[in-house]
Amino acid sequence: MNIRRNCGIIVISLALAACAQFNLERVHPGMSSDQVRDQAGTPHETRSYADGSTAWYYVGGGAGRRTWKIVFDRSSQVSGVEQMLTIESFHKYLKPGITRGEEVLLIFGRPGGTERYPGLNEVVYTYRFLDGTLEMVCDIRVDRATGLVKEYPIYRDPAFTSGGDY
Repeated sequence: MNIRRNCGIIVISLALAACAQFNLERVHPGMSSDQVRDQAGTPHETRSYADGSTAWYYVGGGAGRRTWKIVFDRSSQVSGVEQMLTIESFHKYLKPGITRGEEVLLIFGRPGGTERYPGLNEVVYTYRFLDGTLEMVCDIRVDRATGLVKEYPIYRDPAFTSGGDY
């Protein structure tokens, strides 16, 4: 009986730890990078921008379906915090024929998958994310000749659908 109770306590503890994995609700503009690290821990990825600012990416949720981006200005102060893997963000930041492929990684962070299709002369960055409770996919297709985003279809994740067209 004690083993069951202890197992139950461990499962509940792990679930709570997963929910509190990043303390991002307390991160706000003006905080220093040290304060953010104290609140949210070490980021999964960092990227630098040409203007001297940097972005930290915190990946969470099942299978990395949430990516929070925290942008720091040149003085290492938070200038923005945003959940990047949303339908709204894809529409806001991606402009076919305008957005460059390398910008995709700066905007959204590392994709869940990258595929190269030599016959089509394109690379596809795949981001899986949640839209409310729906598992979704965004495949950002980049033309290798021009380096520009061609299109970015967003659709229900077929691994979680049970037939029918979406």
